[in-house]
Amino acid sequence: MAIILLIIREYLLLKAIKILGTTREYKVKPKMSLQKRESNTTQIVTFLLIILPLLALYLAPIPINLSIAIGIVSSWPLSNILIQLLFYIIENNFHGKLYSFIVWEEIDQELYIKEYGFKIK
Repeated sequence: MAIILLIIREYLLLKAIKILGTTREYKVKPKMSLQKRESNTTQIVTFLLIILPLLALYLAPIPINLSIAIGIVSSWPLSNILIQLLFYIIENNFHGKLYSFIVWEEIDQELYIKEYGFKIK
């Protein structure tokens, strides 16, 4: 479960690894469809992380439902550890420090994201 969460949370970085190796920079210009899809995915994952342990209490016998609930609840902190391990592996392979960046743009006193991505320095 933690590996699935890692893939969902860091999909953009996993997709950018090949480009980071050659250009050392990966930029994304936000599009409405991409942002909407990422938002829907995040909402579904969050909903499932809350509901699945509760459903396990009613659908499975006692020892099994506790292990399912503990596994699901502990998958988020474990995915945080796996993300740090992923950053360490990328930094070692490309011999540099991995940075995430966001370029903001102000239009009529409102801030918008112009582009975002990753750099290796």
